[in-house]
Amino acid sequence: MHVLSAPMDTPGGQTARLPTPKHCVAQFSKLCAAMCTVGVRPESQVALFELLAAILHLCDVRFVPVPGGTADASEPDDAAPLERAAKLLCVPTLSTDLTSRTISTGRDLLAVPMSATEAASARDAVVKSIYCAIFGLLVTRVNETATSLSSAAHAAADQKAGVQKKDKAKSLRRQHVEGLEEEDNATPADRKSVV
Repeated sequence: MHVLSAPMDTPGGQTARLPTPKHCVAQFSKLCAAMCTVGVRPESQVALFELLAAILHLCDVRFVPVPGGTADASEPDDAAPLERAAKLLCVPTLSTDLTSRTISTGRDLLAVPMSATEAASARDAVVKSIYCAIFGLLVTRVNETATSLSSAAHAAADQKAGVQKKDKAKSLRRQHVEGLEEEDNATPADRKSVV
């Protein structure tokens, strides 16, 4: 815990302090509360955090050519982060999925190895897809919450204004009816002065 609050030099030559564990816990609690506010249940929050953790582990994966293999074959330089990501994503075949592609040749399926560059591109595509799905979900939840709150506020304002509008409309109708009654009772001389 002492290391987390130790001073740290920044590129500008200034000293910055990392947040304390207490501060991190408080901020995390605020994040969880905000997610509850927009309708993300605690069990869904756990799933989101697992997906984010999987992204972080996938970003730690580097692919290298298979020693003694063809130039197109690759493997992770360290299997541990890929195994953690696979477990978090519940995809036990993730390593194979990122290092080879399946080609259909008529009735047969053929596994073709991917180069380190292709495997890294596949990893990046998976990371982007997961991140976009998470971001899209959160934006949708925030928008739905904002819309429902806005609709509720507008409904309350409209209800209040609607009462006033009805009263004003009754008042205008009353004035119009009274004006017609006065016109019917007016003498021909009065009617000329009104027109």
